[in-house]
Amino acid sequence: MSAVLRCFTLHAERLERDDVWRRTAGLLSAIERHGGRATLFVHPLTAIEAGADLGPQIREILSRGHEVGQHTHFYAPRDADADPDPDAKPVTLLSDDNVRRCLDRDLAYLREAGADPRGFVAGAWAINDEALRWLRERRFAYDASVRSFALGYDNPDAAAGDGWTAPILEDGLLRLPTTATVTGVARGGETPLVTDGGSYEMTYVNDYDLIQPTRRVAAALVVGRWRPGPWTTAGDLARRIAEPGADRVSTPS
Repeated sequence: MSAVLRCFTLHAERLERDDVWRRTAGLLSAIERHGGRATLFVHPLTAIEAGADLGPQIREILSRGHEVGQHTHFYAPRDADADPDPDAKPVTLLSDDNVRRCLDRDLAYLREAGADPRGFVAGAWAINDEALRWLRERRFAYDASVRSFALGYDNPDAAAGDGWTAPILEDGLLRLPTTATVTGVARGGETPLVTDGGSYEMTYVNDYDLIQPTRRVAAALVVGRWRPGPWTTAGDLARRIAEPGADRVSTPS
């Protein structure tokens, strides 16, 4: 990994919406034109609640050479009687039972849609021990919930993921830091993370944010800036870093 590897990821939470899917597919086309492939961490909750089938979108993403990972928010079950407003903000519940319920539900849906996710990002960047146990049990390869950049808001549940400056292999699961938001990169805030084998940048944007012109322009600027590549998916990056015998990761002290 002599050159800085470029990894573009999306946290995809609204792919069942035609407007969001259209913008997402357009961004993927722009990345493809420059020889790149992206990783989409898909949270299917709103599709599940709407009874929508993401199979066509998932299969198209995979057929175009992109990666599908899992993205899960640990929301408490909705009580329609107590909270009849379907647009009410969900409540996060980090009990072990609820964390596993959410993870199992989303993985089952993604597999039914044709994906076999090996990578993960937690909703709201929450760092949770039960989620990590679940990922190891399901033989996920990497978790990109940790970050090298600071959040723009206070979230105690994400504090353990702050300030990661290198990938770390822990009990077979690679903790792979996300390095920047798309707007941060567009403003020149690129800070590659260096491993023993080279360096990488991994930026992200929410799929529904592509509806906003400013975020769409920021994503286009990043793709244009990264045009020469080399590009990688998060899964390919994780494999390169953690391949057997490669001295490319830090280990917990």
